[in-house]
Amino acid sequence: MTRVRLAEGFGRFGETATRRLIAEMEKTSSSIARRCSGRGSATTRISATGGSGRTARAMPPCLIMAPVLERPILPGTADPNEQDEALRLGRLTNPTVHIGLNQLRRVLNALIRRYGPPAEIAIELARELKLDAERKGEVNDRNRRNRVAAEGRSRKLNELGIADKGGNRAILRLWEELNEDNAHDRRCVYTGRQIPVEMLFSGAVEVDHILPFSQTLDDSNANRILCLREVNRIKRNRSPYEARDDLRAHFGPDAGWEAIAARTARLPREKRRRFEPDAMARFNDKGGFLARHLTDTQYLSRLAREYLSALYPEKGEGSSHVWVSPGRLTEMLRRSWGLNHHLPDHNLSGGGDQPKNRRDHRHHAIDAIVVGVTDRSLLSRIAREAGREGLMAAGRVAEAIPDPWEGFSDEVGRIVRNITVSHRPDHGSAAKAGRPKDRNATAGRLHNETAYGLTGAKDRSGRDIVVTRKPLSAFRKPSDIEAIRDDDLRVKLRDWTAGKEGAAFEQAVRSFGHPERGPRLYPGIRRVRVVEPLSVIPIRDRSGCPYKAYKGDSNYRFDVWELKTGVWKDEVVSMFEAHQRDRTSPTRRDNPTARKVLSLQQNDVVAIEREGARELMRVAKFSGGTLVLAPPQEAGSLKARDADKSDPFRYVYGSPGSLRRWKARQVRIDELGRVLDPGFPARKPKPGA
Repeated sequence: MTRVRLAEGFGRFGETATRRLIAEMEKTSSSIARRCSGRGSATTRISATGGSGRTARAMPPCLIMAPVLERPILPGTADPNEQDEALRLGRLTNPTVHIGLNQLRRVLNALIRRYGPPAEIAIELARELKLDAERKGEVNDRNRRNRVAAEGRSRKLNELGIADKGGNRAILRLWEELNEDNAHDRRCVYTGRQIPVEMLFSGAVEVDHILPFSQTLDDSNANRILCLREVNRIKRNRSPYEARDDLRAHFGPDAGWEAIAARTARLPREKRRRFEPDAMARFNDKGGFLARHLTDTQYLSRLAREYLSALYPEKGEGSSHVWVSPGRLTEMLRRSWGLNHHLPDHNLSGGGDQPKNRRDHRHHAIDAIVVGVTDRSLLSRIAREAGREGLMAAGRVAEAIPDPWEGFSDEVGRIVRNITVSHRPDHGSAAKAGRPKDRNATAGRLHNETAYGLTGAKDRSGRDIVVTRKPLSAFRKPSDIEAIRDDDLRVKLRDWTAGKEGAAFEQAVRSFGHPERGPRLYPGIRRVRVVEPLSVIPIRDRSGCPYKAYKGDSNYRFDVWELKTGVWKDEVVSMFEAHQRDRTSPTRRDNPTARKVLSLQQNDVVAIEREGARELMRVAKFSGGTLVLAPPQEAGSLKARDADKSDPFRYVYGSPGSLRRWKARQVRIDELGRVLDPGFPARKPKPGA
């Protein structure tokens, strides 16, 4: 009976035991209550000898942080028979924050093993300095209004007989924003059709990302709106302005751009801006999805403070060992002490007052140094000035603060320039703690999502001729029509668009599928079957007969083999091939004595020797025959920087022959920046697939 899996809503304890547990939880501290519930202690300790010889405490793994970060973690099943620890214990729902906290744990535990437990931890929070009275009042007033509104939505859901959950309250909020002044005139912005409250949870209404989530990664309320289900199918991954013609063609004049623009006047300002014709261009000009990452950073920094406090379970006066400083203060002091010039940006004139160079990952180290030498009295002094006189006064105070010690700036420059940047390895495999024992699992996609039909034919290059469906809106030029498989449809569409190009051609293609304006033989057609030559992965049935195929878009690793002649030969292994149990390397099959000398994946680091000096290079990308490398400290959009003639950064391209001349070998950079270089020739990996 102890292994029976109970249905949701049923517990493992009887009524008597449950009442005793609740009573114990109510009268004891939260940490003791968790122990009574079987969830473990508030902190997890392991023995590790630091550099000082002391026994060091270590951070608990992020996957089992539930006792430490109880509130933000989605509860698990608590089933002792559940092999997946993420399901059993619960985990953070935000993957960016989850990964960030795990990396924080790795770095801190490495520091503890090397130097012993820290006496204090200073951490920077992505927040402003102390708010003045007026600003603080505005924030409190906004929070009060939001709380009252949420309570009203809970009552409304209870009246409708709908579960009072966060997702349902969010839908009600989006519905209210369609017209906050008149609940009886809330309409789909795209079509003008009425959306009564009865439609909200019937499946006829969906949440749409105004600017496509696939391009913006913006899932904030400002980028979400309620619309009819059919609208989402037509709009797809486009902005409202980009989808305007298709919406009008399907829903008529009420879905015209002028009508849509008139209805957006009722929306909150942050939503109205996303309906403007240049909304996507403005989004990209302002840094794309960086704003979303800032929100993740703010959330991560708050949880990091709570997480780090697990090292210090003692309570009472003097027990606070983790303290924070705001990012704005770090910026002020970094500029005041003239630290930005140590990593100069070629686009700037230089000098201590220049902005920090975000194209070099080592700028984070400068921030960390500033946070580390900022004491609480200094933080309190500047915060008081910001609260009393505003940021300008706080800035003047920061400018008057002397260097922490003589020669501070020069010492920072010398240390930062000698830093070796360590990148988080990501080999596309699920974490061991999150999967059943003795089983491997991939965290990456083996192929793209589009399924292709096999025609049995091949082109001159040996690629399969495959067939798939595409929307009419995907046809951008007359030559695209030739890929249509149906002969009659191809001829009809060719005649319909004859003599048209550019925008006129696209408009003609859209009108072809209109139920009234299009040809009678194809009323309301939206998607057509097209053929194209592709290198695909066949999917076979039980008898071994292929019945569909997928395109393998991603590569898994770049292998280099040394043949018996001494020649190095490359072999790119796709994600799909790497996860086949019976895979055999073609190079190894054709050359039984070949030895694998390199097996590299993205973000791995290699050491090369050019002109007698060792250089560390990170694997940026790779394709058949070429390994594309970049120094580990280089940041930003490397592809754009490589194409920018004014930027001195350039990719380093390595062929198997040049890698051999450069004495290339894989090295490891640990969390403390220490380089583990096996030298050349490196210890050979075991030969095999």
